[in-house]
Amino acid sequence: MKKTIFFPILIMSFSLVLFSFAKASKNTHHSVVAAQVVTQPDAAMVHASMAATVSTVLYEHLNLQTLGLSRETVEYAVKGYQKLDSEGKVNNPYMTIVDFSQSSRKKRLYIIDMKEEIRTLSVDS
Repeated sequence: MKKTIFFPILIMSFSLVLFSFAKASKNTHHSVVAAQVVTQPDAAMVHASMAATVSTVLYEHLNLQTLGLSRETVEYAVKGYQKLDSEGKVNNPYMTIVDFSQSSRKKRLYIIDMKEEIRTLSVDS
């Protein structure tokens, strides 16, 4: 009895896997849309590239790798800060990062004065 149920279920699940990887019909419309997205970046793409640039400069200028903070964490924090700032939800110039990926035995709270750091970076350039 178990064998008679097992094989049809196995065959059905195998066919579902095959159908899930089947490609949709090729449509040139999708490639045109993709080309438009690449040639005309939207605001989200611009904000993401700006956040990456600001986070890289902050990371290197403040030497955050010596404190154990990862570059990716700083990039996420800067993206979030810039998004909140563009929506008018930032009341002070301080960006706070709590890195829970670090051990609780280490200091993992970081407060960065964004106004001062941006001013310092623009003067140094």
